[in-house]
Amino acid sequence: MTISHLMSHTKTYRAWAAMKNRCNDTSGEYSHLYARRGITYDPRWEDFENFFADMGECLEGFTLDRRDNDGNYTKENCRYISHVDNVRNSRTAALTVEKVRLIKGLLRSINPCVMRTKAHTIIGDLFGVSRGCIWAIAENRNWSNVE
Repeated sequence: MTISHLMSHTKTYRAWAAMKNRCNDTSGEYSHLYARRGITYDPRWEDFENFFADMGECLEGFTLDRRDNDGNYTKENCRYISHVDNVRNSRTAALTVEKVRLIKGLLRSINPCVMRTKAHTIIGDLFGVSRGCIWAIAENRNWSNVE
């Protein structure tokens, strides 16, 4: 029995299979972000055993990430990080720590008499994110580690 068979229902195996799919699927909904951009993976990683030897186990709550979003999936360019950090590291992420600090400062300065929905919409527009994103920051559901 091979290691890939023994691990076929694990988070690590699913991360490997998803990586291969992103790189090989040229017609899927997200192919413009991976396969059609030329993002590939180490040829050794065609076999799960080699991927596992290089990357180890993916723990619950973590996901496979490329340090350089324009680089390929390789041992040197990949790591496991939390889903939140992965989203922040994405090519399309609009917010940085500095921007979140500015947003939190603006949120603290809102007059209680002002409609929060309108204020959150305006702040979201200023930073190119949704009103829902601003609400999540205001309620410390996102970026809670930033003062």
